Amino acid sequence: MEATLDCSYDQSGLMIWYVQKPGQSFMVFVQDYTKEDDLEEEYKGRLFYSNDKTNKKFPLNITKTRVSDSGIYYCVYSATVCNVHKQDVQ
Repeated sequence: MEATLDCSYDQSGLMIWYVQKPGQSFMVFVQDYTKEDDLEEEYKGRLFYSNDKTNKKFPLNITKTRVSDSGIYYCVYSATVCNVHKQDVQ
């Protein structure tokens, strides 16, 4: 299975995906300049994202989803939440 989370925005700038996993606080998941080497080991090779500045989209794709990927994902431009997504994996 895989999860694709869409995010659109109106202004160009720093884009960030935050995640809140069950029972935990928010944490920065990826930023538009995050390199694969900077990802936690469990996400290397499974997490794909890019900031399409022309079309103003910052999608996030998680492949080979696991129960541990469950949470609420927030796409953020500066301090403004653009979209909220929840992906439950069973």
